[in-house]
Amino acid sequence: MVSAVIFDMDGVLIDSEPFWKEADIQAYAKVGLILTKDQCKVTAGMDSKSAVNYWYNLHPWKGKSTSEVAEDIENFAEQLIAKYGQPMEGLDYILSFFESRNLPFALASSSKAQIIETVLDKLNIKERFTLYHSAEFEKEGKPHPAVFLTTAKKLGVDPSECLVFEDSINGVVAAKAAGMKVVALPDKYLLGDEKFKSADLIINSLYDFNEKLFQDLI
Repeated sequence: MVSAVIFDMDGVLIDSEPFWKEADIQAYAKVGLILTKDQCKVTAGMDSKSAVNYWYNLHPWKGKSTSEVAEDIENFAEQLIAKYGQPMEGLDYILSFFESRNLPFALASSSKAQIIETVLDKLNIKERFTLYHSAEFEKEGKPHPAVFLTTAKKLGVDPSECLVFEDSINGVVAAKAAGMKVVALPDKYLLGDEKFKSADLIINSLYDFNEKLFQDLI
C-alpha cells in the first residue's frame, strides 16, 4: 500500500546536480583542494555539512572552517540554480500522476530549507506539495534515514506506506533504511551502478513511470 509519495529534490525535481558539482569545485578550490567532477560524485546526495566533513577528513585545509566552506558551496549552488535551473524531464507528468490519485506528496532534501524554497519558487510548484523537510534540521543527513522518517511523521503516514523517488545512492540507502519503497532515477553517469540494486524500481526518466509499474509496487 502507498499512502504518500516523497520526492528528493536535486536530480529528481530540478536538474541541479551539475550546479552542485560546479559549486563544490569552486568552494574547495578556495581552500586549495582541487576536485574533479568525478570526485564530486562521491558525496552526491549528502548534505553540505557531511560532504565537507568527508573531504576535510581526507584532505585537511587551513584558512576556512568546514562550516564556512559548506556555506560557500550552498551560496554558489543557490545562485546557479536560481539563474539557470530547469525542471527535470517529466516533472509535471509525475506530479499530475499522483495528484490524479489524490495521493499527498512531500519533498525531503539534503539541501537547506532556503534552497528548497528557491527551487519550489523557480519551478512554480510550491502549492502542489503538502510539505517539505530539509536534512539541515536533522542530526544526521543521508544516507541516514532521519529526513525521510521525519517527513513521513509530518505527513501522518507510516514509513512502510511511503514511495520515494531518489537519484543518488545515498538517498536510496536512506529511504530503504527508513523502510520505504524506492524508485531510483540515477544520473546518466551512475546508470548500471550495482549499488542501485537495493531500489524497488529503476527508471531512466520520470516519464517511464506508469500505472502498471505503480501497481506492481503497491
